[in-house]
Amino acid sequence: MRSKFLTPYLFLAPALILLVLTVFYPAIQALYLSFTDYDLLSAPEWVGLKNFRILWRDDLFWKSFWNTILYLICVVPLLVTLPLGLAILVNQKLRGIQWFRVMFYTPVVISMVVADGPEDCLVFGDGGDGVERAGVLHGDLFGGVAGDWGGFV
Repeated sequence: MRSKFLTPYLFLAPALILLVLTVFYPAIQALYLSFTDYDLLSAPEWVGLKNFRILWRDDLFWKSFWNTILYLICVVPLLVTLPLGLAILVNQKLRGIQWFRVMFYTPVVISMVVADGPEDCLVFGDGGDGVERAGVLHGDLFGGVAGDWGGFV
């Protein structure tokens, strides 16, 4: 009976450990350091609310704060409603919706390897392998075609 109780926690343990190490500990550390004078070279010195009083009087902070609020009000609703509207549109039975679906899903479906073929045709003219042409496989990174282009292609 006890193993049934512990099993879910054993599965959750790796994720919880990563969450603590990458989110909670850094957040607590940042909160602590916000109350100190710390320059990475010496030990943190406790200053209390001094940093926050300085921040409260800083014009750049307030400009950044209001820019963030403006972004939150203008951009975030668009980033929620526009994709939701497109998802609803894709699921409708409208005339010509198949073409819209093709245009909508093509960038998602085509892998980068397949999409690299037309680029090779445009850049190298004969559709050859761009990696080989750049000299990667031959150990000559900056000679040949890559040298002609002024860098690694």
